Amino acid sequence: MTSINATPTHLLRRVELPESVNILPRYRQRRGELEHGRESPFQRCASGGGGKNPLLIAGERRIPSPMRKPILGTFALSLLALSLLAAPAFAAPKPNFIVINIDDLGYADIAPFGSTLNRTPNLDRMAREGRKLTSFYAAPVCSPSRASLMTGCYPKRALPIPHVLFPGNAVGLAPAEITVAEILKTVGYTTSIVGKWHLGDQPEMLPTRQGFDEWLGLPYSNDMGPAADGVKSDLGKPLPPANKQNDQPPLPLMRNGRVVKRVLAADQQSLVELYTTEAMAFIARN
Repeated sequence: MTSINATPTHLLRRVELPESVNILPRYRQRRGELEHGRESPFQRCASGGGGKNPLLIAGERRIPSPMRKPILGTFALSLLALSLLAAPAFAAPKPNFIVINIDDLGYADIAPFGSTLNRTPNLDRMAREGRKLTSFYAAPVCSPSRASLMTGCYPKRALPIPHVLFPGNAVGLAPAEITVAEILKTVGYTTSIVGKWHLGDQPEMLPTRQGFDEWLGLPYSNDMGPAADGVKSDLGKPLPPANKQNDQPPLPLMRNGRVVKRVLAADQQSLVELYTTEAMAFIARN
């Protein structure tokens, strides 16, 4: 396996598309569907079928038109592990891509970039044996940065919002955008994402509709949910008082677009281990 540490634009430039691959007709078709105002309810059940809705997120919402044409991607629990693995059928070997994105990580929070407080031996080894980049362009908050990572575009072009996305927002990464996962799939890659998505929670905007074969994780931040569920406080600490700002729908753990369970305080303690196990299993299978 070849580990590559690169910015989204580097990732896009390293992919060579066959001449037979033409993404424009598919882009125009998807754009046309959106501009005709197709509506989609966002009602999910833990079983993925009938029954009561554990999320209580319902209603018809108009999906916005794409914002632009594509130019061709607290510690914890905000971690996104993106695996793009080459199918074994190719005659010539292709590199595998494993991209780890961590929210709220300062430049010098890990040892390869100067930290003397946090020990990161595995990252140290990756920096020694691979490539360490020291110049970046990113947004200071998660949703726009993730949009840039997925598309290789400036954050404000891919997701022109003033802050981050919240549960039930009608906007997100437009389905007509071409993501790095979609591009790599055209040359035979298998794709997976593990962890927080935070690029829109409506069905058309979720990972498996944006080029990923598999997804296990949260649609938005792990602290977005009812205060009574313990998602806004540390385990064992007093719950914050209820107010309108804390009045959010239950936080769902999802697999491939379906709700697995409602995330409560105790579940927060095991999310990192769950994500790690899932990512390692995907790598082993492919």
